[in-house]
Amino acid sequence: MMGIPNWMHMLGWMINCLSLLIISITIIIAALFISFNGSNNAVITNGDPSLWWFVLFIYVIWAISFCILLASFFDRRKPTCISVTHKTNKK
Repeated sequence: MMGIPNWMHMLGWMINCLSLLIISITIIIAALFISFNGSNNAVITNGDPSLWWFVLFIYVIWAISFCILLASFFDRRKPTCISVTHKTNKK
């Protein structure tokens, strides 16, 4: 694809998604652990923010890897779209 090896293409997607989601994780952790009124009124008061950040980081790596795994089953876009729409349109 595009004249580069498949592993390099997948690594590019992994880095791109990971960089975006690291920013999201940091914003979520800041919103949960920082008290905004000057008092101790944070959403999570008894917890380690770095531990929660690490747990969410591992979850993000797992989710991106799972998406790349699913994408590797298909060579073209058409079978992927058909399988996804077929499963979501069932009633």
